[in-house]
Amino acid sequence: MLLATGALLALLIVLGHHALQPEPQRLTQKDIDAAVVHVLEKVPLPSQATRAAAVIAPSVVRVRGFRDLAKEAERQEAALKAAREAARKAGKPFIKLPKPDAAKELAKKSPQADQRKPAGKRGTRSEEGDGLPEKDDGEIGVGSGVVIMENGTILTNLHVVAGADKIRVTFFNGVESEAELISIRPEHDLAVIKAKTLPDDLTAATMRS
Repeated sequence: MLLATGALLALLIVLGHHALQPEPQRLTQKDIDAAVVHVLEKVPLPSQATRAAAVIAPSVVRVRGFRDLAKEAERQEAALKAAREAARKAGKPFIKLPKPDAAKELAKKSPQADQRKPAGKRGTRSEEGDGLPEKDDGEIGVGSGVVIMENGTILTNLHVVAGADKIRVTFFNGVESEAELISIRPEHDLAVIKAKTLPDDLTAATMRS
């Protein structure tokens, strides 16, 4: 009897407390609209350019062009021989001007020259055989690109990769890959390249017509 009385008393206390609580205010569409307007007025929204940059960020890559210094020295020597032969055929003396060696100049300009691991021989690939630039390659161009197809097709500027023996791209998540030149449009300074190694979650940019 005491137990039943205690339980009934507790139930009455709970019901009384609930009855004394004010009924929660019901939100109307007008209240919701007013709250949205308040937020829009007080909190600045990101610009269209900022939103576009956030959307496109996973599709943006870093593109670098490299010149093989050994091949550059060979090209320089071949040009020198051709000039000497042309002078001989024309019956004119050939005078070699004291110009700086192109390969050495490229090596000086390359910011990566002192950061890469030394190679055993000039022009050799890395130990992993990935074909990425090494110490004997000079950087001649750097810029950005955008992935336009999920198979690794990238649009970039032609001046970044023009004359490059090797092209290297770095994806948004740090994955690096060798790339090959697919097509160019010199009149618009555009080039299409394709990466050989792709991240698992590569996203192509949404393009308009």
